[in-house]
Amino acid sequence: LPPKKLLGTSDALNTVVKIGFEITSLLGIQVGEWIMMGHGDGSSAALDIVQSAAKERMAKAKAAAAATPRIVSARCVLWAPSLFHKVRHGDESVSVKVIAVSNDTHCESPTKMASKLPPSTQFYNIEGANHSSFAHYGPVTFPRKDGMRTKALDDIQKECLKETLSFIFNS
Repeated sequence: LPPKKLLGTSDALNTVVKIGFEITSLLGIQVGEWIMMGHGDGSSAALDIVQSAAKERMAKAKAAAAATPRIVSARCVLWAPSLFHKVRHGDESVSVKVIAVSNDTHCESPTKMASKLPPSTQFYNIEGANHSSFAHYGPVTFPRKDGMRTKALDDIQKECLKETLSFIFNS
């Protein structure tokens, strides 16, 4: 689903749950943990879904265990995030990794992002990369021109992949 369809709707979590049900039931694949990832505007949708799911799971755990709920965690990787207006700051049940790039005119600085994300958020900056470095879709010109990439696209994407996998396997 496009990020704009997910943002601001109550159906986002239901969509993810439905997809999870289809994967586990229809395909017979058992998934023990889901990690959401998003790029640009899609980062806000990914983080909102992870935070909503964690909140719901925590409520169910509290109801089941009464006074001593088990800790429920969720993880999210945000690549060059550019849109945060539904973030629940201080939500420690969500582990977040932000991979930013040095020449991105579409994202806030990591310092500004940090004030909108959980305090435990991990930040990584790829020097010489711009917003469109996360894909092969050409230069970004709307709503403003992207910064100049000064590093090879393959090198940027390898560095991004390495950091993403490190977060997934070592968190």
